[in-house]
Amino acid sequence: MLKVWIAAVKPLGDPTLYERWFERMPAYRKDKITRIAAPEGRQRSLAAGALEQTVFRSLGLPEEPLRIGRWGKPYFAGREDLYFNLSHSGDRVMLALSDHEVGCDVEKMREGKVSERVARRFFSEEERAMIGSARDEEEKLERFFRFWTLKESFLKTTGHGLTVRMDSFCVHLPDAIGGEISLEQDVDPREFQLMEWSFGDGYCYSLCVAESEDRSGEDIEPEWVDLGQALSELR
Repeated sequence: MLKVWIAAVKPLGDPTLYERWFERMPAYRKDKITRIAAPEGRQRSLAAGALEQTVFRSLGLPEEPLRIGRWGKPYFAGREDLYFNLSHSGDRVMLALSDHEVGCDVEKMREGKVSERVARRFFSEEERAMIGSARDEEEKLERFFRFWTLKESFLKTTGHGLTVRMDSFCVHLPDAIGGEISLEQDVDPREFQLMEWSFGDGYCYSLCVAESEDRSGEDIEPEWVDLGQALSELR
């Protein structure tokens, strides 16, 4: 089982909707939100909690599932057969749920040029070469963020996070989204599957799942969730 959900954060800019969702949050999420200084950051954290509640309730899962692993990754308490992961950036929040260890990452693609310093620090020589072979700066940026989100999702799946150097493993990326992605690494002995999506909205969406089954032929499409409508349905 592998499912993905995406929601926009923007609706929580409405003060009424924000307060109504905030009141539904468990204590740990409220505390996390209130410790964030920037209003946009508070909205993203609340949107992550709202998407969690919406999905977990629709599937009959507990809405306060957290057990924190060794590296700070959250798990369902009492459910060793189910895994989830969250990511948010800009106006997007993403949730992945699987019966295998899973990690996801969404990043807003910022305008500008690819930083050579950042690329040298975080990407392998082969990854840097593919970025450099792009036709123009726009394609370079797209490849940069495709690599970034795929590498982040892999590290989040392993649970190691940034304790592992991002240039210590290599993602082999197809020219176009939808092609086969492979991974060269000695970080974790398990096999992994990588996936990515693009919706032309200025964001990169990626996912990694710790399993050997090849899902490249499957039509795994994220489900979009309206957090305003979702709240009315949770009454």
